[in-house]
Amino acid sequence: MTSKKLKDDPIALRKQLIQMRLELNRQRIHHESIVLLEPVAKLRGLKQRFNQGATPLLAVAGVTLVSFFMARNRRSASSLMPVVKIAASLLPLFVGKSETNEANKS
Repeated sequence: MTSKKLKDDPIALRKQLIQMRLELNRQRIHHESIVLLEPVAKLRGLKQRFNQGATPLLAVAGVTLVSFFMARNRRSASSLMPVVKIAASLLPLFVGKSETNEANKS
């Protein structure tokens, strides 16, 4: 009886059509947001993998490599110094955030 009533009532059909369109648009937006946020999720995973594991070993290797290249070419070292200074000033920010996140998880 209700299906026959829906077939005969154009207002109910219009309402049902609008609800279906809204649901379709909601699903599209959800899918597009997942696709757009996929790189962000990958970066978060990369950050978590970097915070775990052999991070101190990588830091020591990086410092050794930079010092080797700086000692090798004094002229190129002068061009690298601003970058090294910026990296050294930003390092506590990254280290502090990872320690804060670990404290919040505990």
